Amino acid sequence: MLNDCAAITPGLIPVVLYAAADTDAVAASLLEQARRHATDREWLPVLELIDAPAVPLTDRPGWAHAVQALSDQTARGIVVSAAAMVADGSAEFEALMVLARDRGAFLVEATGAVPRRTPGQVHRRRVLHEAASGGFPLWGIK
Repeated sequence: MLNDCAAITPGLIPVVLYAAADTDAVAASLLEQARRHATDREWLPVLELIDAPAVPLTDRPGWAHAVQALSDQTARGIVVSAAAMVADGSAEFEALMVLARDRGAFLVEATGAVPRRTPGQVHRRRVLHEAASGGFPLWGIK
């Protein structure tokens, strides 16, 4: 299953949300967890892909599409709600991270932790975002 989420917006990092689930309800829940992880980090989900978990990873059409999105730079990363969806252990997951890194991208497991930002970082991000959208110049950035 493939869902185009949005057009790429300047300043946001485009990512693929990937889930492996047997039912639509479970897939929706897993994708929501990955979506929260991405939006908490100001990443832009551009694709949502769902595969059956019983199929080996190398035979999953959704995973192949996710890797292709990294290769053609449609996306800069893949977010999975659990590493176990794509790997049998931490070593295998790290090997997949290297695969993504070789394409100039990243692979992450969604966690509940929200990244901590200082007030200065929040201000800097706001100024950069406004400047990128033509709002005002880059003054006030240190």
